[in-house]
Amino acid sequence: MLVCYYLPVEWMDRAACKGRTKDMFPDPTVEKDQMYVYLAKSICSKCPVKGPCLEYAIQFPTNDMHGVWAGKTRRELQTEQRRRGIKPTRPSIAAQWATIAGRAPSRRKDPGGS
Repeated sequence: MLVCYYLPVEWMDRAACKGRTKDMFPDPTVEKDQMYVYLAKSICSKCPVKGPCLEYAIQFPTNDMHGVWAGKTRRELQTEQRRRGIKPTRPSIAAQWATIAGRAPSRRKDPGGS
């Protein structure tokens, strides 16, 4: 049975960022300006579900996390994981897609040619 770990959970309906995907998670291939972080953190600061959002986000490998979750960037989530001694329990997005495709995730070579 395939289990998708990225499906919405009940608290997401009450999130201050609901409907504001572009403000919280801009396309990294287009958006190079980090100014969105200030807006996203401002949205999170007033959010009634910031706690559950953080607990959700720290379950994932930070290399998969994009945008701002619970007022924290990917690096801040990684710091929180380390501070708490948390090892992510949820599979990476690559692992999920590999499961869907019916194969193990491939390991990318270093783009520098090594």
